[in-house]
Amino acid sequence: MKDGNYTLSVAGGSLFDAGTFGTVNFHRLYGDSDGDRDVDGLDYGLFRAAWLFGQTQYINLFDINNSDILDDDLDDFFAAFGRVLPG
Repeated sequence: MKDGNYTLSVAGGSLFDAGTFGTVNFHRLYGDSDGDRDVDGLDYGLFRAAWLFGQTQYINLFDINNSDILDDDLDDFFAAFGRVLPG
């Protein structure tokens, strides 16, 4: 999924009766581990813990290419570092 702001709407007619059943707004920004719409020092600390110490609870969060290792994700993380997603 590309970085950005998204809206998911489920039409009621596809599940129950006509009308909108629900709408959810969400965002995705690679490297933003805490969901605050930026990639900053806090995110770097968690990336570093996953990369250096193998803290598995963070590896999937930062593993952009699903290789199960983070060595090949270093460039992507540092390219995202400092980015802010407009809200």
